[in-house]
Amino acid sequence: MKQINVMAFQFKLQGSMIIHHVFHVLLLEPCQMSTIPKRIHDPLPLIKVDGEHEHEVEDILYSKIYDRQFQYLVH
Repeated sequence: MKQINVMAFQFKLQGSMIIHHVFHVLLLEPCQMSTIPKRIHDPLPLIKVDGEHEHEVEDILYSKIYDRQFQYLVH
């Protein structure tokens, strides 16, 4: 995230996201952490594949095509 000016922030987004990467400050709000116990889990450890860190997928629970791209629900 980088502040462009007093009214706009620029975000680094995934290449698959087809939206503009600059947002007006009125569209942003602070992150609210969950107060539900055990709701937030620690991130899973990364594995190294071809010199890059990646997450290991145990199972693909569901898949669909959305906007001509595959989306997966993984465990």
